[in-house]
Amino acid sequence: MLENWLQPAGRDIPASAFSTGGPSLGTSILQLEDFSRGKDSVEVALIGVHKQSADEVRKQLYSLASPERPEAVIDLGNCRKTSGNFIGPLLKELLQSGILPILLCEDQRLIATQFQAYRGNRRSINAVVVDEKIRFNPEEDDPATFPLNK
Repeated sequence: MLENWLQPAGRDIPASAFSTGGPSLGTSILQLEDFSRGKDSVEVALIGVHKQSADEVRKQLYSLASPERPEAVIDLGNCRKTSGNFIGPLLKELLQSGILPILLCEDQRLIATQFQAYRGNRRSINAVVVDEKIRFNPEEDDPATFPLNK
């Protein structure tokens, strides 16, 4: 069912991203094709939104040492579409299954989509934004420029 939303990733990532001298995240985590057989142990899902930028993050991430329980992490690939209306139901489905989705994305406008997906499943929400500049200014009204305001 996830294939409706996602396409596998990692095929364009060079082999050098996987070699660290020991078990690396890239050689240990499950991929989209493995989801049905490993979904009971999966706790965290990586999802790329824009293929090029998500694969750049993967190149660095995959070379890191493998976690203690690599089967708890799955890379579901890249979204087939990048709109919030498309991604929102995917996030909700993963959250309802007890899987924490992590978006590899440069589009901060998707913060509102993520918030709405979490809102129905949890009483409190913690947000982490990794960026060179956190775009938040409660005195401004433009949601395109300051997506965290919403």
